[in-house]
Amino acid sequence: MSARDDELGELMGSALRERADRVDGEGVTLDGVRGTARTIRRRRRVAGALAAAAAVAVIVPTAMMAGGEAPQRPQPADAPEPFSVRLDRAAPGGEPPTVAWIQGRVLHTPDGESVQLARRYDSLTRFGETYLAGYQRTGDGSYAFDELAPDGSVASTQVTGSQSVQDVVVLSADGSVAAWTTPRGAVRVWTDAGVETVGQVPVTRGGGTGWVAAVRGEDGCTQECEVYVNTWDGRGRVTAFSTDGSERTLPRSITVVLARSIDGLLSVSTDRTAPNEVDSCVGVYDEPAGAYAWRSCIRGVGGFSPDGDWSDVRQPDTDGPPAGYLIREAASGEQHGALTTRGDVTNTVVGPLVWEDEEHFLLPARSADGDWMLVRGDLRGDITQVLPPERGGELYEVPWVLSDR
Repeated sequence: MSARDDELGELMGSALRERADRVDGEGVTLDGVRGTARTIRRRRRVAGALAAAAAVAVIVPTAMMAGGEAPQRPQPADAPEPFSVRLDRAAPGGEPPTVAWIQGRVLHTPDGESVQLARRYDSLTRFGETYLAGYQRTGDGSYAFDELAPDGSVASTQVTGSQSVQDVVVLSADGSVAAWTTPRGAVRVWTDAGVETVGQVPVTRGGGTGWVAAVRGEDGCTQECEVYVNTWDGRGRVTAFSTDGSERTLPRSITVVLARSIDGLLSVSTDRTAPNEVDSCVGVYDEPAGAYAWRSCIRGVGGFSPDGDWSDVRQPDTDGPPAGYLIREAASGEQHGALTTRGDVTNTVVGPLVWEDEEHFLLPARSADGDWMLVRGDLRGDITQVLPPERGGELYEVPWVLSDR
């Protein structure tokens, strides 16, 4: 992710210097990431996906690394056979997305309504009966999100301390709790009861406050909720702030949290450095067990399916291969599916991937011919196009902003 105009490159540089880097994969260097980032102009939603880029490789068993081994979780029930598919072979005719999406300045809702918006947005999420839409402000370059009224007008605006539009606001698994940091480092939580401050994080000389990675809690925090914040204090620390006023620091080996599953798995960057001496080793930490499910210095991590059984990992679009995604078993890291494009690093882009439900996901993809497709995939490897393709356009100009819930 990034700050200001060179979004991805600057954040990756800062993160690597402060040992709080986002996760990259095999063959991804800082210079390579920066080179990719310079091609991004107005929209930055793809840059958010680049921050979780990773490659295929063998996993280092947890038992071989310090920190202990988490009890083996059961495999996903009735898991289908593994698959590998080419996204450009998806046939047209699929049903429209079951989540909302923005195209241009129009919000399309799952019930078929089209709502005109006053501006373009670069991220979208469902919050209760409304939508929160993120963007980068002109002038100071800070990131903010608008609460959208049913008619598309702006009901309220929150300016944040986020360094990327992708994590401008983060919601709980059930969508009832929203959290973000302010430019002065306050950690805010928004529920039906209103907005409250649950903690404070350091603010660096450059104005960085860290970013909210995940929220644990449901039902509008009727019981205790926690907000996981990656801080910029130079120590690569992750702090969980509770609505009961307490706070705790995650194990020192965890330097960045990328995502949290509904059942307590964390995708993390660790304090170990990969053999290339640039990237961090990564893993999945099982919070209920208090131990790593697995760790690796080569294989990557990403987000989670709604049920927590699966993880989506973006393959790098640097160093040659075409862009793509991998679907892995979350608790073991074993590969289940591969989705790739036609072409090479110079002309293919995918993502970000959005889960519609426990089995289906949406994935924007641009192949070598320059056409963008919005593809629905499932855990069996079946793929269809769900919207008419968009012809041409810049390499990183994803035509659709998908709601992540």
